[in-house]
Amino acid sequence: MDRPGPAPPAAPTVNAPLTPAGRKSLSRQANFISKLTMLSRPFGLLRDKVCSYYLGVGTTWSAFWMGFQFPNLFRRIFGEGALTAIFVPLYTRVQQQQGQEAATRLAAATCTLLVLFLSTVTLLGEAVALPLAFSSQLLPENRLAAAMIAIMLPYCVMVCLVALLGAISAAHERFAAQALAPVVMNISMVLAAAVPVWIFTRNDPPAQRIFWVAGAVLIAGVVQISMLLPSVWRS
Repeated sequence: MDRPGPAPPAAPTVNAPLTPAGRKSLSRQANFISKLTMLSRPFGLLRDKVCSYYLGVGTTWSAFWMGFQFPNLFRRIFGEGALTAIFVPLYTRVQQQQGQEAATRLAAATCTLLVLFLSTVTLLGEAVALPLAFSSQLLPENRLAAAMIAIMLPYCVMVCLVALLGAISAAHERFAAQALAPVVMNISMVLAAAVPVWIFTRNDPPAQRIFWVAGAVLIAGVVQISMLLPSVWRS
């Protein structure tokens, strides 16, 4: 469930070989990204340990994992897959040839279309998942899995927008916010798994406490976008 780190800095064009200063800058950026990515790994281990301790590794965690796979699938396709691979070179070329204003319009249009499309897909998914979550014809485990899908489907929009905003920031050599996004997710899940137990849900079964973790995924998405927006605005 660890999210990959940010995309590496955009490669220079063939007709513009790296100067010594450019190579030094590229090396410095790569080292910076590597350090932040390594920072997320201990938090990922902490998340797994805390969640397995408080929630177990049975059907409850399997239901959560199923719900969390849907946003990750969209992230791989739209956030860090074909869309980003096409967008980054195009954005860089427009920025170099037509100026920052034209590149900004391209970025705004792409973000808007991405949000509209994924919001539509999310609404269609909710129309399927919510009736299943409340259906009396399904087993409790299946209803829980449908509920997890319904709760975390909106994160599809958030995680893909985070990836696109991170790509824009990377084009301007700003990497910190995107590299720290997985850390935010891991910390949110750790707190959602542990804090409610400490405070007032110690006696509740894991099937009820897992809703806290699912809600934390959405909160983490909002925080991740909030971290990236200032970087994009400054760019």
